[in-house]
Amino acid sequence: MSLIFNNMLISFFQIFAGIVFLTSAISKAIYTGSFVLLIEQYGFEVVSPAAPIIIIAEAILGIGLIFHIYSRFMALASLLLTMLFTIAYAYAYWFNDITDCGCFGVMHLNMSPTFTIIRNIMLLLMLYVVFRKTPFNSTVAYWKLLTAAILIPAISFITGFTYFDQIPNTNNRTNHFVHKPLHETPLKQHVQHPKQKTLVFCFSFGCRHCLNSIGNLLLYRQHVDTIIALALDESLIKQEFLQYLSPGFNYSNITFEQMHKITEQFPTTFFIKNDTIVYQHVGFLPSPILLKHVIDNFNPNYSLDTIR
Repeated sequence: MSLIFNNMLISFFQIFAGIVFLTSAISKAIYTGSFVLLIEQYGFEVVSPAAPIIIIAEAILGIGLIFHIYSRFMALASLLLTMLFTIAYAYAYWFNDITDCGCFGVMHLNMSPTFTIIRNIMLLLMLYVVFRKTPFNSTVAYWKLLTAAILIPAISFITGFTYFDQIPNTNNRTNHFVHKPLHETPLKQHVQHPKQKTLVFCFSFGCRHCLNSIGNLLLYRQHVDTIIALALDESLIKQEFLQYLSPGFNYSNITFEQMHKITEQFPTTFFIKNDTIVYQHVGFLPSPILLKHVIDNFNPNYSLDTIR
C-alpha cells in the first residue's frame, strides 16, 4: 500500500510539474515578442533572441513530464532549467527592480516575489523527487511520441508567428483612463505640465505597428500643442531602430513595469485636453483624417478642407 501511494505521489509531482512547464510555454508562445522584452528587462539583452528556444524547451519538458516520456531525463533537465530561472529572477529582482516574474506570459497572475521563490523551491523539490525515484525508461508508447510530435511543432509555429507581437490589452485597462483627470492615471509622472492639447504616443522599438504609425504621428503636429512619446526601454532593438530610421520626434525611455501600468499593447495613443484624457486609441495610429472626430474635439475649426 505504501509503495502504491509513493508511486502515485511521484506521478502527481511529475504531472503537476509538466502542467506548469507546458502552461508556461503556451502562454509565452501566444506573445513571444513580450517574452523577448521581459528577458531584456531582466537585464539579459544578449540572450533575448533565444526566447523562442526557451519556450520550445519548456514545451518539450512539459510534454515529456506529463506523458512520462524519458521521465528521469526530463525531470533532471526541468530541475536545472528551474534553477536557472530562479537565479535569473533573483538577479532581476535585486538589480533591476522586477517584481512580477512574467513566468506565465499573458496570464497576469501578479505573483509576489516571495510567492514566486516559494513556488520555484517547491517545484525544485518535486522534480528532485521525480529524478531520484523514477527509473530510466528506454521504451515509450507510440501514441505518446505521436502526441509530442504534434504538439511541439504546433507550439513552435505559434512561437515563431508571434515573435514580434506584444501582449494585447486583454483587461481593457486603458479604456478606464478615458475621461479621467491626468493626475488619476499612471501617465501623470510622464506628463508633468500638459499643454492645452497633448498627444501621448506609447510605443516599442520592435513593434511593426509602431513603426508603421510613426509617419502618421508626425501629421498630428498641426493639431496638438505637444507630442510626448514614451518608448519601452530596450537597448538592443533601439540601436537597430535608430540605425535604419530617424523618428523625427523626441521620446523618453521608460521601464517595462512603468509601461505595463499604462498599457499592454503597442502602440497606444492618448489624446489629452487640458488635464483630462479625452480619447485613447489602441493599435496602428491612423492619419488625422480617419480620427476627424477626435481632432474636431481638439480644434473646433478643423475640417477636411484644412489639409487638402
